[in-house]
Parts: sequence; C-alpha cells; structure tokens
Amino acid sequence: MTADFAVNPNVKKFSVYALVAAGFGFLLASCQKGVEPPSPRTVSTTWTITVDVTSGSVKYQLQFSPPSGGCKYASSSSDPTQVLHICTGDTLRWQAKSSGKKSEMVVFTSDGILATSGPGSFPASDDQMTSPGQVTSTPDTASTPPHEWYVVVYDKQNNKMHHDDPKFIIGQ
Repeated sequence: MTADFAVNPNVKKFSVYALVAAGFGFLLASCQKGVEPPSPRTVSTTWTITVDVTSGSVKYQLQFSPPSGGCKYASSSSDPTQVLHICTGDTLRWQAKSSGKKSEMVVFTSDGILATSGPGSFPASDDQMTSPGQVTSTPDTASTPPHEWYVVVYDKQNNKMHHDDPKFIIGQ
C-alpha cells in the first residue's frame, strides 16, 4: 500500500520565505568581512583636575573616569604636577580648592583646543567645577608646538592670586 504525501501550500510558502531569508543573511555576512573591527577605546575619559591653593602654592589632584577602557594614558600614576598626557576626544573639568571655598578661577588655552558651547575659557566661582571642555585638537608632536594651558585662581579668603602653566600633553 502506498501513501500519498501532500504538502500544505502554506508550508511551501513558509519554506520558500525561510530559504530566501537565510540566503539573504549569508549574503550580508559575506559582505561584512572587510569591515574594520571597532577601536579598543570605546569611551572617552573625563578628567577632573582639582587646583588646590590652600597651602599657598598651586597643587593638582587628579580623578578620571572610566578607570579603564578610556584614554590609554589614564592611570593612578598620572601626575599633573609634572606632565599629564590626555587623549583627543577626552573631556576636561577643573575645580578650585581654596581657603573657605571662596575663589575665582579661570582656565584657558592659548589656541582654543577645547570644544565648548560657550567661551574658550573656563571660569568657576567659589570652588565650583568648570563647564566641561572636550579636547578637539590633534596630538602634540615634535613638529608642532605643544598647546599652552593657563590656570589662574584668586583665593578671596586670603586675598591671593595664584597662577600656573601646567604641562598637559595631548597624545604622545
């Protein structure tokens, strides 16, 4: 005895659509072979630089986030009193630390390398944090002069002006 095997027309349609979808998927996958893998640095680093003038001289304290996956120079051994290396695309914020939390501070660069929605300088009062600025410049190299940074803090409690030109290097 023989049995007739009849296939439902809906099953036939589904099978055709499934084969077409699978073929399209394989085609897309084969086209993706030449795509570059994403850069290992997926997140920019936000640097918070505290300018401490409570001792009568300028000292820096540094925090950065995230602790990994950001700028390759971000490490617990980074010392902004010597040289601080930062990456293009990173964000910088400054905060004064003064006597009695009464201060006026301004941070600026000579060549406007920080993208902001406001002026090219970064003011802050009474130990508040400055607006963030994103580093938009290309890295410092031997053939280009380093970018100049300037920090000025007026301690209103002690009536003293403090200034410094820290060495922040983009890249290298």
